[in-house]
Amino acid sequence: MWTRFALVLACCLAKRAAAEPPKLEDALATAARNGHPLVVEIGATWCLPCREFEQHVLPRPEVVRALEGIDLVRYDMDEPTGDHVARRYNVTTVPTFLVIGIEGRALVHTTGVPHDPITAARWFVQLLDDARAHGQSTAELEARVADHPDRADLRLALARHLHAIGRTPEAIQQLQAIVALPQVARDLEATAADELDRISSADARVTAALDAARAFVTRYPDSPLASPKLALLAVSGRVPARDLAQLAHAHVEQIDVAHLPDAVRASVIAGRIPEAQHALARAIAKQATIDLRLLEVETLFAAARTDEARRRLSALCAKPVRGSELACLSLEAMRGHESPLIERMRSSATTYLAALDDPGHEEVALVHLATFGDRTFGNAVARALYDARERCGDLALRAADLTIGFDLRPARTRPAAVFVRSVPRDAELDRCFEERLTVAELPPSPRVDGGLYARMHVERSTSPRARTAERRSTSRAAVYAIARSGALDSGGAGFLGERSLVRFGDSALIGGVQAEVAAAHDDFATYAGRALVGFGVPAGRARVSLTAGLGASTYGEAVPLAVELPLEMRVSIDLGPVRGHVWARAALVLGEASRADDEVAAGLGTSIPIAGHRVLVGAGAESRSLGTNVLVLAGIPLGDF
Repeated sequence: MWTRFALVLACCLAKRAAAEPPKLEDALATAARNGHPLVVEIGATWCLPCREFEQHVLPRPEVVRALEGIDLVRYDMDEPTGDHVARRYNVTTVPTFLVIGIEGRALVHTTGVPHDPITAARWFVQLLDDARAHGQSTAELEARVADHPDRADLRLALARHLHAIGRTPEAIQQLQAIVALPQVARDLEATAADELDRISSADARVTAALDAARAFVTRYPDSPLASPKLALLAVSGRVPARDLAQLAHAHVEQIDVAHLPDAVRASVIAGRIPEAQHALARAIAKQATIDLRLLEVETLFAAARTDEARRRLSALCAKPVRGSELACLSLEAMRGHESPLIERMRSSATTYLAALDDPGHEEVALVHLATFGDRTFGNAVARALYDARERCGDLALRAADLTIGFDLRPARTRPAAVFVRSVPRDAELDRCFEERLTVAELPPSPRVDGGLYARMHVERSTSPRARTAERRSTSRAAVYAIARSGALDSGGAGFLGERSLVRFGDSALIGGVQAEVAAAHDDFATYAGRALVGFGVPAGRARVSLTAGLGASTYGEAVPLAVELPLEMRVSIDLGPVRGHVWARAALVLGEASRADDEVAAGLGTSIPIAGHRVLVGAGAESRSLGTNVLVLAGIPLGDF
């Protein structure tokens, strides 16, 4: 699966259904009314594993059969409805699958999909079977077993439900009761015996792992290795609160300040926020480093002191100190009271406990439990994001939340592709971020292969520079070389510039200038100059401008100097790092009889990033009184071209 890299980066692409999914409350009501279990998938609109799940897993016959009698609702976490569900269940990784009980509690919370479609289908069918076991409340299942104590199928459903919600000893009792029934179907008895062996073995492994972790934390409270073990004890729910408090207190009091952050996070997971804050305050009094200050913000969030936490975060991360970019971005992207770093430690501990159900995967899970990603690479990605925000933020029409997707490859030091979407939508802001991030230099990271995503908030600045940007918004220009062939063979250079003067929402009043000078083989010179004004409006990923103005041009003795009234339309199409341009111009010529016919021209071009710079290439045709010409041009775009 693709997880949030260093807690803010993640990926997934999923085609959303054409119909908007229902609100969670409506989905719960419908499932309850139909008597169906509710399974929720939370994905995003633009990454690979969710798309593969939709295309290669959901259509499989065994999955289609398993979905009968189950309500599956798929949310896009970048849409308002999906964002609400993601925030409610603190989802930071996609795809995430939830089994929601009738009271709205997540009974199963799992992330990722196996890569192989057959394995993924088998995994999903098992998830759906678990969902059926959770379709009723614990009390209802227990009542049905009490009414029909000889029904092995009811006891099996209750056992699976109890095991899923952490009441493993009671689940074992139900399975033992099935095996002891005097009359039970052979297949049900075999299934119960198999699950009894598996759950009993897993329970023994969990008990042994927790005993070992507890002994380690008790003996070595000053070791940084005690932090993930303390988190493991906390998420297990098997350690009395009093004992857990004593272990957490000893750990944060005795740990070296260099390893204090993970000790504090483990203590927060253990529910001992005051002890964590006390130890942190003593460390800050001695040396108030940026890492400790950001850790203090994490504890404030955990203590639900959200306003104070955000004030301190704004002060610390307005322009992050080098090396703190990743932590700043992680905290800015928070969805709940728990920081992404704490959430990852908790999730890793939970993953390790779950892996004990599957012999042979404990080592992998333990590595995940103790590893928190490539900090150097993560800081470089976050630094590129902050640099883009600093350079592009003044273009913001209003405050906006950005979802930024990267396609990264181990052999490349620049993103293979970048996707940016702002909410509310601001096409110029998105385009600026895409351009900056496409050429961002990143250190090679062999651990990263595929998609990552980040979330970033952009405030509308009130600085003088921003107020100027609001009036003018953006400018685009190009310096180019041009060659003509046909009725007029010539070569020269030109300049094209356009600037937004006044904004009207996403539309703008724009002004532009054009100038060109060239020479032909028979030594005559050509000149052209135009000034234009008009409107530019967005149209999806394109922007259309229509301008008119005044100009003058001459193309040697055969096309003498004359005044012209040009009318021009341009369409710019945003294709991520590549931008396409289409233009057409008609000019009414005044005051020169030899140029009485209207003159028209049209062409297309594209600007593309090459070796960290953008290059403009294009071609077109024009018709003048002298005849028709074909033209080609190449140049360097400036600004937002």
